[in-house]
Amino acid sequence: MRALISVYRSVRLTARALVKRAITCSCTHNSAIKRRMSEGSASQRSKELPYSKSCTSQKEPISKACGIQGEITSALQEVSETPIQGVNIAAREPVQGAQYIKDEDGGSEKSIEKGKYEPKCIDNDQPEADKISESISESVPEIGVIKFNPVSKKWSTGVVIPKEMRRYVIGAKGRRKRKLEEETDCRLIFPSRRKKMRPINIVSSKSQECVELCRDRIESLIVETRKRASYTHFVSLPMNHPDIQAAFTRFVEAVQNDEELSDSCRELAFFQQAKKLHLTIVMLSLLDDDDMQLATECLERVVSDNVRKILDGKPLEVEVKGLQCMNDNPTKVRVLYAKAFSEKLDELMNTVADAMGDTGLAPRRAKTVKIHLTLMNTRYLWKKRKERMDVEKLLEKYGDFDFGRVVIPSVHISSLMGPKDEDGYYSHIAKFTL
Repeated sequence: MRALISVYRSVRLTARALVKRAITCSCTHNSAIKRRMSEGSASQRSKELPYSKSCTSQKEPISKACGIQGEITSALQEVSETPIQGVNIAAREPVQGAQYIKDEDGGSEKSIEKGKYEPKCIDNDQPEADKISESISESVPEIGVIKFNPVSKKWSTGVVIPKEMRRYVIGAKGRRKRKLEEETDCRLIFPSRRKKMRPINIVSSKSQECVELCRDRIESLIVETRKRASYTHFVSLPMNHPDIQAAFTRFVEAVQNDEELSDSCRELAFFQQAKKLHLTIVMLSLLDDDDMQLATECLERVVSDNVRKILDGKPLEVEVKGLQCMNDNPTKVRVLYAKAFSEKLDELMNTVADAMGDTGLAPRRAKTVKIHLTLMNTRYLWKKRKERMDVEKLLEKYGDFDFGRVVIPSVHISSLMGPKDEDGYYSHIAKFTL
């Protein structure tokens, strides 16, 4: 055994010396090599490397491929053919196009049988290569479908979540991810940060039920996280018709010039911009391009299949008249809005809100959508302190203010951020004619 170890060390030292010399030779021109050989350097190298006979004995010029690789091969062959206590060491030569694998026990890459080292390898032409490709396919899960891999004997599926919400599944320092894996006997494989479209891979070697449990836990976590996430978009019906804008401008001037009203409701910053007047159907949390595409497809489908049937080919005409506040105490108000009326408006808004709620991108409505055209909001002031308006006198004097009638031509998915449209309205990612 000691002799075997010493021979192994000798081979390693010889190989290192040859590789080091190969690097040096690769930087030298062939003419320089011939010149050094003629000066006797060849004899010196043969003394240093006694196993280089196979190439130095040739009279042809030594090339990078033959000179170095040949010396390494001959050295390994000569050492492997040297008998040591009746044991022959088979040279382990690289097999082109083959892949070496470890033993089943996870140990060495070699197997010992009858005193010989025999490398295990899988040729690409062999059927085992198909097994490798099948195991690699586990990294590309099928979304929504749990599949069993007979080779790896594992169940797997994929769950798509917005890139910005992956951190909620992973948790601080990976604690939530580890807890999910421990409680469900699954392994979670996250895609690269640069790959937005790839799903999370859920893999379990225990049972299909473990994968289902882990998937349900992740989906519930995302739903709860969306409820706490800030809104980014909303489905709106534009009410910025020139007639409505003109009436709103008259209302603003009347309130600001009325000294009988409380100063708290005469602040110009509380009023909505005339070009942004709208009816809100439902608020949305769209965190990435996938969410935006899903919301767009949902709105297009509900408009085509439901909304146009509700309208029955007639225009959506809305009357805007009267004022109302969001709470019961008119002396402490944050939002003042105008009331809107239409025969089909309630049904239309509820239908759209339900469709968006089914996608998980919007909260499900607990009651009928509140139809309101926001005129004043204390949040427009953008101050840290919570402002309130006293609109008691305002409601008494202007409670029946008539803003007129208007036909709403389209429904939008409007953005709360970003630039405005050309007409000054909220920018949109989708727009459909009613």
